[in-house]
Amino acid sequence: MLVVLVVVHPRLSGAARGSFLYWSLCPQDLVKDLVIHLSQIARRKYAGLRLAGIITGVSLVVLGAALLVALVA
Repeated sequence: MLVVLVVVHPRLSGAARGSFLYWSLCPQDLVKDLVIHLSQIARRKYAGLRLAGIITGVSLVVLGAALLVALVA
């Protein structure tokens, strides 16, 4: 769950290139920055969400195996 929270947590600090704060100060490059940077952000976010899903699935399998071992023993 920690991975999910890190991935979903918004980054609102500073006026980093590609942020809404940056675009409000520099509208002439808005379309170019919007497409490039939002694509990069989305790729990182989806990779993180995919990793979170894999970790959650593996943890559920391990939890199920531990439950079976506890019931058998």
